[in-house]
Amino acid sequence: MSELHVLDELDSGGVVLADLTRGERRALAAVGNRLRVEWRPDGSARVGPSGYVGSVQLSAERAVAVTTKVPVGNLLMLASLAYRSVPVPHSVGSGLYEASEASDWLALLLLAEVEALVSTGLRSGYVTVVEDLPYVRGRLRFEGSATASLRAGLARCEVSDFMADTPENRVLRATLEALGSRRLLPGLRPRLYEVLRAFGTVSLVPATPALLGAARITRLNQHYEPALELCRIVLEGIGLQYPGSTTTAPAFFFPMAEVFEAAVANYLRRRLPGVRSQVGDTVKAAGGSPARPLTFRPDVTIGDPPLLVLDTKYARPEIRNAFGGWSFDNSHAYQAAFYARALDCPGVLVYPRVDRDVATDFVIRGTAISLLTVDLSTPGLAGLDALANTLQHRLAASPGLP
Repeated sequence: MSELHVLDELDSGGVVLADLTRGERRALAAVGNRLRVEWRPDGSARVGPSGYVGSVQLSAERAVAVTTKVPVGNLLMLASLAYRSVPVPHSVGSGLYEASEASDWLALLLLAEVEALVSTGLRSGYVTVVEDLPYVRGRLRFEGSATASLRAGLARCEVSDFMADTPENRVLRATLEALGSRRLLPGLRPRLYEVLRAFGTVSLVPATPALLGAARITRLNQHYEPALELCRIVLEGIGLQYPGSTTTAPAFFFPMAEVFEAAVANYLRRRLPGVRSQVGDTVKAAGGSPARPLTFRPDVTIGDPPLLVLDTKYARPEIRNAFGGWSFDNSHAYQAAFYARALDCPGVLVYPRVDRDVATDFVIRGTAISLLTVDLSTPGLAGLDALANTLQHRLAASPGLP
């Protein structure tokens, strides 16, 4: 039986893995930033969470799992908010097994999104096709060229057809086919096979970085963006983009930090006016050399000019200090203070609730900084509604004070 090391998603300590085989070390390296890995002089590694939940099978004898306390139904709602995808019915999310994993959540989210795309019709586009025909159609490939037809009586032609065999649809089919070969929750496999019927004219090609890169988002296919983002996560987890690798590390990781940030921003955009996310700004050098500008990009700003600047942190709001007591993370506070000073407005750090509610305000030489927590365990994500109400009251009371 495989040895399973279970970590809490917000556990800063982690676990030490000793006696790692060469294959297990390669598997840990292949996971990338989805786990925090600190290599030790004796060959062991301290492994901890890094803003993701999920699991990786390092070998037949050892696996690592990062778990979340967020109810599955709420997690699916967060992901729907983050990716602006079709919401999964709360009853479906609540009905998932307690033992469900990140691969189950991703499969359910992706399937719901693709079903919505299919219901409105897959997008078609002009696709270049090279084929041997008994007549001339489109552009003729001349005899003697490397691409000329070797079959007597046929001409090799290059034709642009308006069809559904587009890069984005190829990514969707490759991902669905890959999911079909894996374990799925009861009831999902018939739905997957049904939706695959709509991809009959779409080529089945290997999922590679080139395929993912070719599926670019434009004004014409913006509605594909949530599904393609979910496909990227699934394919990276399966490892199909490296078909020639000899290292196998079956892994599915759900980007909780990314989801939390995007879900907060998108929810606040629904509730409050003037909400913008990831808008960069620049501070010019006052003197000296080299006089390069300093660029920063806060998670969320509210108002134009900003009345509040928010930075989300998917981490514990309180950490243990050197004396064994509880403190706030100074590095987070420094970042919020910089944003507040640079934009001349109050700064707010937003964390998930862990052990207790946190609502603490500081005023540092006229700069206001607040720390707030969001309860992600409440039914229907009522914690996000409470956060929006708090921010609304603060904006109404005074834009310059917490």
